[in-house]
Amino acid sequence: MGSIKIKDEDALNVVLRTFSFLDEIRWRDTSNYNTINFAYPEMSDDEILLTHWLCYVSDRQMPFRRIWDV
Repeated sequence: MGSIKIKDEDALNVVLRTFSFLDEIRWRDTSNYNTINFAYPEMSDDEILLTHWLCYVSDRQMPFRRIWDV
């Protein structure tokens, strides 16, 4: 596996802190473990893709089919 060069360490830290914050919100309350995420038919393709990606990341890299089914 190749190495990754970090061009802007401050920007990377902002991104990582943001995801850490979102992760803490998502998992802080056990009632969030079964939160249902519905994709509304009127969403644009970009909104659906973003929603899918956020769910995937927020659910700690679980397979996407499991995330949508729950």
